[in-house]
Amino acid sequence: MTRKLFALLLFIAIFFFTPFVITKFGFDEGATGRIVGIALIGLLCVLFSEGFGSYTGPMWSVGRIGTRIDRPSPPGIIEFLGWIFLFIPILVFLLIVIA
Repeated sequence: MTRKLFALLLFIAIFFFTPFVITKFGFDEGATGRIVGIALIGLLCVLFSEGFGSYTGPMWSVGRIGTRIDRPSPPGIIEFLGWIFLFIPILVFLLIVIA
């Protein structure tokens, strides 16, 4: 539970801190939505890793009709990838500030 709470607090910080960084360093406002969207995907993967991991069934994909997920994914891998998506905006902020 503490990992999920930390992920939520991290997302809230990214949500409120992103517009400040984007406007301070002169980037377009569209970047704000993209960065927060990446963090939102990460938050959802951390919060619902068991649900995403246990899903089996049809999957929509471009160019392939009838593709299916035929076995569950380990929830730990889903959560790990969620953490990577949560830390991508922080790495972007650090690169912006350092550069």
